[in-house]
Amino acid sequence: MNDYFYLRVLDRFQGLFEKQGICYKSLRQILQLKLTMDARRQTTMTTNRKKDSRSFFSKSLLTHGLMGFMLLIFIIPDIDLFFQMNVCLGIIIFMLMSSLIADFSSVLLDQKDKSVLLTKPIEPSVISLAKILHIIYYVGILLFIMSIAPLIGGTFKYGLIYGLLFIVTLVLGLLFVMFLTTLLYFLILKFFDGEKLKDIINYFQIVLTIVMIFGYQLMSRMYTIIDFDMVFEPKWWTYLIPSAWFASYFRIFVENQVSTSLVVLAMLGILVPITAIIVHVKYVMPYFEGYLNKMEQVGGVKKHSPIKERLNTMLQLLLCPSKEERTFFKFFIALMKHERKLKLRIIPQLVMALGFPFIFMINSGFDVSESSKAFMFIYFSFWMMSFLFTNFLYSENYKGAWVYKSLPIQDINAIRRALYKSAMSNYIVPVYVGLSVIFLFIYNFTIFGHLALMFLNLLIITMLLFRISINTHPFSMEMDIQKGDSKSFILGTLIIGIVAGIHWLSTIFSYGLYINIFMTLLITVALWIILFRKRKK
Repeated sequence: MNDYFYLRVLDRFQGLFEKQGICYKSLRQILQLKLTMDARRQTTMTTNRKKDSRSFFSKSLLTHGLMGFMLLIFIIPDIDLFFQMNVCLGIIIFMLMSSLIADFSSVLLDQKDKSVLLTKPIEPSVISLAKILHIIYYVGILLFIMSIAPLIGGTFKYGLIYGLLFIVTLVLGLLFVMFLTTLLYFLILKFFDGEKLKDIINYFQIVLTIVMIFGYQLMSRMYTIIDFDMVFEPKWWTYLIPSAWFASYFRIFVENQVSTSLVVLAMLGILVPITAIIVHVKYVMPYFEGYLNKMEQVGGVKKHSPIKERLNTMLQLLLCPSKEERTFFKFFIALMKHERKLKLRIIPQLVMALGFPFIFMINSGFDVSESSKAFMFIYFSFWMMSFLFTNFLYSENYKGAWVYKSLPIQDINAIRRALYKSAMSNYIVPVYVGLSVIFLFIYNFTIFGHLALMFLNLLIITMLLFRISINTHPFSMEMDIQKGDSKSFILGTLIIGIVAGIHWLSTIFSYGLYINIFMTLLITVALWIILFRKRKK
C-alpha cells in the first residue's frame, strides 16, 4: 500500500494522538487501507458510485477552483478588509458545510466497515477518528483548491501576514465545521432511534442548509454606509457568525485596528474550534460508533388519521378522474414522503422560495403601498420553485423503475399528469398559498387580482418547465449521479422574466390586469390540453 503524504503529516502528531488514548498504529493502518481502496476503485469516497462517478471528484474540484477564482472579486477591489474577509470566508465555510452535509454525511454515518474492523482488537473511538480524518483528507483538498486564488491574491495585496492568517483561519474553520457537524449528529443519535432517527437526521440536514443560506443574508447588515464608506457596526448576532470571528484577525493584525468587539470575535474564533475538538475527543468519539447502531433499529408502524385518509381520498378523486392516473398519483405521493434525499434537495428550495420575497422587500425598504409593486417579488419564489421538477427523475430506489415496463399502461401521459399534480399539490401550491395569505394581509386584500394572475402564470411556468425537465420515467435514475439542468435554468429564467414583464405592463393600463387574467386563463387551458393530452403507450 502507498505511504501517502497525508499519513506522513499525521505521523508528526503521533504523540498527540497517543496522549488522548488513541492507538495510532491502528488508526494509521485503517486510514491507509481506506485511501488505498479509494484509489483502487478510482471513485470518490463521497459515494459508492462506480462507472458514472469516476469524474465526480474532478468536477467537484473544478467547481471549487472556479469558485475560488470568483472570490478574487472580493479580494482585489479596495473595500473594507473586514467586509472582504467576512464574505470570502463566509462563502468558503458555506461551501465546506454544504459538501459535508450533501456528500460526506453518508460516510460519517456509514457502518459497513464495522463488521470487519470490530472483529479485531480496535477501539470504536479509533474507527470514529479514522472516519473523520478520512473525510478531512478529501474536504481539505477541496478547501485547498477553493482557497488558493484568494490566498495568493490577498498575499500579493496585503503581504505575508495576510497569507499566514488566511491559512490559520482555513485550518480553524475546517476543524470547526467538521467537529461541529459531528457533535450535532452525535446529539441526534443520542436522543433518537430507529426510523425516527433517520427522519430527524434528514430534518436536521434540511434545517442546517436553510440556516446557512439565510444566515449569510445577515452579513451585509453588519455594515452601515456613511459618506459612501462601509462602517462595521457589531450587533448581538454578529458574535454568532463564524466568518466574522475569523475576519476579525485581519482587522487586528493586518490593519492594526483593535476594539473590544474585534477582540471578542477573535477570541471566539480560537476558543470555539478548540472547545469543539476537546468535546469531540472526550465525549463524542468514545460513544459515536455505539450510537450508530441505533440506525439499524426498525421503527414502529405509523398510524394514519382516518380524517386525513378521507381527505386524501377526496383530493385524489378531485384531481385525478381516471383510475390509472389516480394509481400513479398515490404512488408518487408515497415516494415523495419516503425519499429522504429527495426531501433534502427540495425542502430547502421551498423554504427559500417562501422567504426570499420578504428578504427582498426588507432590503428595498419594506414599502407595502400598492404603487411600489413589491408583491412582484413573488416571481422570485416562482424562479426558485420552477427547478424542482428535475429532482423527480431521481430516486434512491431507481432500480424499481422496471415497474413502468411491466404494467399494462394505456395512457403514457397519465404518468406525467399524475406526477405534475402530485408535485404541485404536495410542494408548490402549499408554498404559493402560504405566500398569498401573508401578502393579502400585508396589502389589506387589495392585490387579490394580482395574486390570481400570478397563480395562472405559475401554472404556465410549471407546465412548460415540467415538460422540459421530465424527459423520461420519473424516479428512474440514480440519485447520486444527479446532473445539473442548465436548459431548464435558462428557459425558466426567460419564461418567468416574460410573464413577470407582461404582468407589470398590464398594471400600467386600465383594465390591463383583467384582460391579462382572461388571456392567461385561455393560454393555461390550451397548454394543459396540448402538453398532457391522452397518449397511447
